[in-house]
Amino acid sequence: MLRPKNKYRKGQDPEFRWRGQDVTRVENLSDIVFALSFGLLVTASTAPKTYDDLLSLLASFPSVAFAMAILFMIWNFHFVYFRRYGLVDKPIIFLNAALLFLVIFFAYPLKFMADVMLAAIVMIFGNAEPITGFRIGFEQIGELLALYSLVYAAIFLVIYLMYRHALKQSDQLELTASEQNLTKKAMASCQVQVAFGVIIAGLANFTPLGPWAGFVFMLIGPVSWLVDKWAHKKTS
Repeated sequence: MLRPKNKYRKGQDPEFRWRGQDVTRVENLSDIVFALSFGLLVTASTAPKTYDDLLSLLASFPSVAFAMAILFMIWNFHFVYFRRYGLVDKPIIFLNAALLFLVIFFAYPLKFMADVMLAAIVMIFGNAEPITGFRIGFEQIGELLALYSLVYAAIFLVIYLMYRHALKQSDQLELTASEQNLTKKAMASCQVQVAFGVIIAGLANFTPLGPWAGFVFMLIGPVSWLVDKWAHKKTS
């Protein structure tokens, strides 16, 4: 199913004509899942009953912000995809269902993982008390990071497959040469995310780095920028 043509969206996606107009039931379901995922990050913390509980809750805000940033990035990829192409055929329904499954699996204990990683960072500065409260060892943190990194890679692999499917429908979607190039750039961006997820999982699980491998995620921004520049030169 292909939805009606739409105009370019100034300030949002000025170089791409949005073909998605009306929000479908597939997107409605997806938004509900993403909303539940965001809610899980907040409800994972119990309401404070004492001043110490309140301080503990406030201290968890950085990990909540980090977790929400990851989920928002995934949601934005999803949002832009359906606005750009408006595809709701069987392959996309299947891939979207797989994506939602991975998002729920990824989000449910994401607050725990973010809290553990924050405690591991605090431990660098000589305060090991937060990490002892989780009753988790250094190697176990590495295994946890490896698991989440693989799920992270799987999520962006699914998004990559969705973009590849859209590119195969270029004639039906009437994609211009510029729009096809932008689609390829989006695919390259997803490949970067997949590669980082796999590499970090390997470093966390098979090297002495353990949880410190998570700092490699900081390189995603610069590497994505370089890949974007390279893809632009290649397609220009």
